[in-house]
Amino acid sequence: MPLTPPLVLEGVFDSGLAALLDVLRGANVSERTLQRAVRRTLGRSPVRFVQDLRVERASHLLRTTGLPPEAIARKVGYEHANTLRILLRERMGTTASALRAR
Repeated sequence: MPLTPPLVLEGVFDSGLAALLDVLRGANVSERTLQRAVRRTLGRSPVRFVQDLRVERASHLLRTTGLPPEAIARKVGYEHANTLRILLRERMGTTASALRAR
């Protein structure tokens, strides 16, 4: 069963990658098969893919809402806002306040 990006995306934000892996296990798709399919299809690991999606969504929320970074971090799947701040700097080369100012 070839995995496509829409299948991989399903549930990433609402219930997390762990829930997605549970669904795939139920479909007899191993975690390692998922990792290989994601890397082959998207050119990055599943963890990197999910982090990139979360950073992209957080960036959008920072630019379009007045939610505090702590609430946005939780909304995109991070328990601590500091994790989001670090990823924003690493992946986008910017800060939450700079994104908010845009």
